[in-house]
Parts: sequence; C-alpha cells; structure tokens
Amino acid sequence: LTGTEELPTGSLQVFPNPFSGSFSIMSDLTSPIGQFSLFNVWGQKVLQSDSYDGKPIDGSLLPNGWYHFSAQTENGKTLQAKILKIEAAN
Repeated sequence: LTGTEELPTGSLQVFPNPFSGSFSIMSDLTSPIGQFSLFNVWGQKVLQSDSYDGKPIDGSLLPNGWYHFSAQTENGKTLQAKILKIEAAN
C-alpha cells in the first residue's frame, strides 16, 4: 500500500449543465438527497431548500454565471458540483 487516497463513494449529477431556466439533480447513492444550497462565486447563498422532491429546481431568476451546488443526503453525506447558468439566445 503506497497511498492513502480515499476512493469516491458517490457522485452528484446536475443537468442540464449549463442551464438557462431549471435544472435537476441526481445522485448514485442509495440515501436520498435531503437539503441543498446554491452559492454564487462570492460565496453568497442564493438558493436553499430543506428538502428535495425530485422535481426540477427553478433557477430562471438567477443571473448568468458559475454556481456551487451543495447537497446533503439524508444520512449526512455532502455532495457538491459546479454549474453554469446562461441565458438562452433569443
């Protein structure tokens, strides 16, 4: 044994990415996603929910840019992803 690197045990998918209106999340873990938060590039929390019902999340009022998405499963594991909001061209 030459390393102590921890192997990943779960992943979070955010789609579509980039998004323009709403986006969905999915995890490969057996424990469902509970609460989640969305942070802008300055670390300000711009969206939060204490529960996730599996429906698309409305991000239509957010300005264009990069966001950090953080979700916590019901058993306490934290999953994170970076997502990009762009307006659809008219």
